Amino acid sequence: MAGHTSYAACEGLLKKAPALAIPEAMDADTYDSIMSMKGLSRAGYMDELEVHNPLLPFEDLLCPGAGRTYTPSELMLREDLSSNKVCWYADFSQDFWQFTKNANPLFALWCSHPLHPIARRERIIITVAQVVFVMMIASSIPRAKNCIRGGFESCAGTHSESLLYDTEHMLYANRDFCCLTQRMGLQWFLHKFGLDWGGGLYALVANIIFGQVLFQAGANCCCVQSHRKWVRVTCESIGHILIFLICILCCIPLPKFAEYSIAHHQVGFVLYTFVTGKIGAMLGTSIFQSILWYIFWRWQCPKEATGSFCGVNFAPTKTTNQDCIQSGFNISVLDYQAYVGHLSSEDEFQRFSCSRSVEPGVARGA
Repeated sequence: MAGHTSYAACEGLLKKAPALAIPEAMDADTYDSIMSMKGLSRAGYMDELEVHNPLLPFEDLLCPGAGRTYTPSELMLREDLSSNKVCWYADFSQDFWQFTKNANPLFALWCSHPLHPIARRERIIITVAQVVFVMMIASSIPRAKNCIRGGFESCAGTHSESLLYDTEHMLYANRDFCCLTQRMGLQWFLHKFGLDWGGGLYALVANIIFGQVLFQAGANCCCVQSHRKWVRVTCESIGHILIFLICILCCIPLPKFAEYSIAHHQVGFVLYTFVTGKIGAMLGTSIFQSILWYIFWRWQCPKEATGSFCGVNFAPTKTTNQDCIQSGFNISVLDYQAYVGHLSSEDEFQRFSCSRSVEPGVARGA
């Protein structure tokens, strides 16, 4: 039987074959195998082996993985994640679930990819920062309303009086505070949407913008993931410092705002604004991100993508795969499909070899 596949090898193969699963597209080992299949060079990654520590000595405690060294396949996968690659399997439901796990404000806290540029610990810190920010905005709205009732119109011009009097509630409003809320855009919302709805709507919009700033500029640093290691580590450290500074700045006025709300019996309003603003921001962010995801998904996926979901076909209508090829990712979904096809053909070849090389008598143990 020299030169032929043995019965034991075939038996082992046939036992494992039913459990054979399609490889994960978002896996570093899969990336490594595709790199080998395509003959991609691993040269140029020696810089990754150099030691570059974060700027803050305690940064690795708050953000585990800061300054971490990655393998070539891990680095490629991380770069694709940071470049908003959304078409991994060319299947609508599968790709949307992977996107939800890595982008949704709630699911990503527990389900995000281990190699995602925004680590789970960073997501928790950003969520806490958002909570503090929304609480600060919500507790400042009652004072901002007094500005409107006191006749505040604009910071322009000279005004001798530093206080504005709210005759309806017999309360004073500080003009400097009113000017600050005007520069923040809060006064505009109160004027346009009224005192009942303007504050809550402002808290909703401000939280969405604030969250995007923290995620994109503070943690993701997607524009530097393909640069040298010291550039990536330095920029991520600057992002972490930015997040910490914003948290501190949000905490400075919060006690005074909270004290004012308690003293003037506005706690219920503040809590209501906080809850609606936070939940609304999560829903609004999820809807906005899902719309963007679908636009990018149609562009990145090939024409043979599977788009059936709940009886509706969301697959892209294309005649060529040119835009998919030009997506610019390290490993495209076409590379992944070619790799899966290669594994399937290799498995079928091994099965065929076993069936042809093992004689019936030998297979029966005769």
